[in-house]
Amino acid sequence: MKKTNSQTWIGILMVLSGGVLWGVSGAVVQMLFETYHFEPGWVVNVRLFFSGGLLLLLYKLTHKEQSIFSIFRDRRNIIRVVVFSVCGMIGVQYAFYVAISEGNAATATLLQYLGPIFIVLYVAYRMKRFPFMNEWLALSLAMVGMFLLVTNGSLSGIQTSKSTLIWGLISAVAAAFNVIYPQRLIEKWGSILTVGWGMLIAGICMTPFQQPWNVGGQQFTWKSIIFLLFVIVFGTLCAFVLYLESLRYLSPTHTGMLGMSDPLCSMIVAVLWLHHQIGGFEFLGAACVVGTVIVLSYLPRNVKKDTMKKDKMISV
Repeated sequence: MKKTNSQTWIGILMVLSGGVLWGVSGAVVQMLFETYHFEPGWVVNVRLFFSGGLLLLLYKLTHKEQSIFSIFRDRRNIIRVVVFSVCGMIGVQYAFYVAISEGNAATATLLQYLGPIFIVLYVAYRMKRFPFMNEWLALSLAMVGMFLLVTNGSLSGIQTSKSTLIWGLISAVAAAFNVIYPQRLIEKWGSILTVGWGMLIAGICMTPFQQPWNVGGQQFTWKSIIFLLFVIVFGTLCAFVLYLESLRYLSPTHTGMLGMSDPLCSMIVAVLWLHHQIGGFEFLGAACVVGTVIVLSYLPRNVKKDTMKKDKMISV
């Protein structure tokens, strides 16, 4: 059996770790909504703003000789970061929440995780090649696994209206954009500085529409504050950095497909924390997601060329 590339496994572990943190934070956010009556828009704004600020502080502490504003010496980067913030950071989260409000969480999740299809098609177009066989197999496993994990094999919980479909597809495109667009910035400046500015600017852009100081009827207790801090530090800051940093080791196609492990992570959290009973279809879905990881860990030789060329795939 062909040995796996160590860098490939580093990238896989980064994506899966980010997925675990995102899955745990999803359960925590649901508790904030249901128990402490937090507003979704408020949580999104606060977590983006403070996560971005913390990332920039971390960058300054670890790169004392370099200014956090160095990324903007090239004026073109100002436009790049703002586009990444608005279309990527805000786009994927806002569209996802609107899709939930117009339909339900299961429908919104299914639509958002169509993102890897857009990534596969985009990469194939820019690289002027058809997707590799293992990519098609992994994508199929990921889609089937995600569907089974979200629906438990039943379509009864899926609610699709025109507005739900539109916002869900927008969130899918934004999710794909979030993986593809910032590659050049991450290659040159690293994920901490790039994501830090992306989140901070996204939070600033959201402030006129969702003021952080307008707390409404949200209940602040020591528990809800701890939950909120977890969402900011681990569910947002660490999750996004791990996910986007994996682009140093994986192609956007593989990062996008592995990102579909998030529903599996959410299921594990629900079992361990909320004592959720797993159905047979969920077991099958989990097996499909694990199969995705195994398939992508054994890459054809020319995938390395795909990864090396990834910074040339988009011109901004």
